[in-house]
Amino acid sequence: KDLDFGGRAITVKSVGGADKCIIDCENSGRGFYFHSGETSSATVEGFTIKNGFLSNQNGGGIHCDNGSSPTIKNCIIKNCKVEIVFLPGYGGGGIACTNSSNAIIINCLIIKNQSRDYGGGIYCSSSNPIITNCTIANNTVTDRYGGGIYCTGNCSPTANNSIFWGNTASSGNQIYVVSGSSLALRNCDYADGFSDVVGTVVASNCITSDPQFVDTAIDNFHLKKGSQCIEWGNNSYISGVTTDLDNRARISGTKVDLGCYEGGWLLVPSAYGTIQAAIDAAVDGDVVTVTDGSYTGTGNKDLDFKGKKIWVRSASLNPSACIIDCENSGRGFYFHTSETAESIVEGFTIQNGDVGTGNGGGVYCYNGSSPTFNNCIISSNKAGYGGGVCCYINSNPIFNNCIISYNTAVHYGGGAYCRDSSSPAFNNCVISTNRVSGSYHGGGVYCENFSSPTFNNCNISDNSAYNGYGGSVRCYNKSSPSFINCTISKNTASYGGGVACYYNSSNPTFKNCIIWGNTATTSGHQIYTYDAGCTVTLSYCDYADNSLDPNNIAGYGTVNADNCINSDPQFVDPTNKNYRLKSTSPCIDIGNNSYIPSGITTDLDGKPRIYNGKVDLGPYEYQP
Repeated sequence: KDLDFGGRAITVKSVGGADKCIIDCENSGRGFYFHSGETSSATVEGFTIKNGFLSNQNGGGIHCDNGSSPTIKNCIIKNCKVEIVFLPGYGGGGIACTNSSNAIIINCLIIKNQSRDYGGGIYCSSSNPIITNCTIANNTVTDRYGGGIYCTGNCSPTANNSIFWGNTASSGNQIYVVSGSSLALRNCDYADGFSDVVGTVVASNCITSDPQFVDTAIDNFHLKKGSQCIEWGNNSYISGVTTDLDNRARISGTKVDLGCYEGGWLLVPSAYGTIQAAIDAAVDGDVVTVTDGSYTGTGNKDLDFKGKKIWVRSASLNPSACIIDCENSGRGFYFHTSETAESIVEGFTIQNGDVGTGNGGGVYCYNGSSPTFNNCIISSNKAGYGGGVCCYINSNPIFNNCIISYNTAVHYGGGAYCRDSSSPAFNNCVISTNRVSGSYHGGGVYCENFSSPTFNNCNISDNSAYNGYGGSVRCYNKSSPSFINCTISKNTASYGGGVACYYNSSNPTFKNCIIWGNTATTSGHQIYTYDAGCTVTLSYCDYADNSLDPNNIAGYGTVNADNCINSDPQFVDPTNKNYRLKSTSPCIDIGNNSYIPSGITTDLDGKPRIYNGKVDLGPYEYQP
């Protein structure tokens, strides 16, 4: 807190965005103090700043003073407070700009802040900030003026594409402009009822309609479907701004929405009785929000995006609290209309799907369909191919922070099946306790026919293909998956308890990985290569080799290893599926940092991916 750039032209940016990176002032001090003439090149981006508290000073969350004009973008400023103990004259519960400080404020949510005297949300004194696509709502001035914004000292700030609503004060609930100052509102939504606006406001192309926030009681200031704020903005005001506060496309239709969030929210079941009904009503950029609970029956399974670029999410984003239960008939989601990564499913458990001998018991992506799944549990589903997930014909979905477990395939791919140039990405995922029936293959994952999925920070364990090939992974016919910082352990098969490669240049690669403790009842506990055309490459890995057991590595192909070790990785408790590393593990600090893909910054526990200077092997970084 009380962070000070000292005049530097630097960017301080969170990794995960404002929802995940929080500066909690704990009711003492503020988040940022700019007072050294900073310019727009000094940028704060992607933080929640909350619980600031100051007495007889300006700016409970952020104060820009003395000709300091930083850029503040994609931030949430909430529950900050300025209290006046002696004489009046201070303000800006959320943000204060004073003494020729012309901050640029973009895509910010400024809510539930408080000042005793002036500017619950924003206080401007002799300063001209530019406020673009911000939501200033539910801020309070307890004694005096300008619940949303207060302008004084011959200032002329500008607000573009913004919302002023639900703020309160003795006078000027939304806006209070002292004589000699003015406020320009361009393409904004603001309340203009009795005592809402005082002073000179120059409004152009504005509306004065309830923005229809989703649920302000739980700080959800997204827009409901049907809000007049949707597509009311002016695109020319957001040059260079490509995403909203949720990191979604800033323009989803033809015109930018007002406020910090893009897209209308369709609520299930309050506004739409089923998930599919809401999807059918949605257009590109919309958000379908499903109240926590269990959803069954027609309209709540076999869900079809129909090519739409929409976000279907649970209200809490907690997959354990929002369940799509297929009741052993049908599957959760079917993507087959060339969906892209902008078709997003987030925060659900998808369970008890059953499609007999068909494809994808939980999720089926077909014919060039490549959606994104975030923070989902895909569990206890059944299919012929891909008990949990099936990707077929040029389908490359992305799975982030997902659990794929306890699924069953009659034929191939208990957890996931990838076929015909389908190469999904699995990031920070657990693929565990899946199986295939009979003498079939790929207990965890099966990939064939030019399909080369990627696995980053994944735990692939306890899967089984008891009478087939590849307890965790089987690759067939020019399929060459890549594994980075993965653990493959306690998987079981007849051939290749850990990994099985079969036919025609299937060449998987493993970097910073652990392959240990797998079992083959016939041949190749850890790795089995069926023919001479298969090559397995291990770099900076820990794997059980034939010096420990002559049946660890078997088959007719090649295993190339560089900078590897062959020591017990010392998992914490593999019997109970805890594959984190003990403090004495030889896998700590021996990986290669250069192998970590761009954008992967945390391990499977959400902790920093590199601790103590050098990455550990496997998906979990040891941190005492």
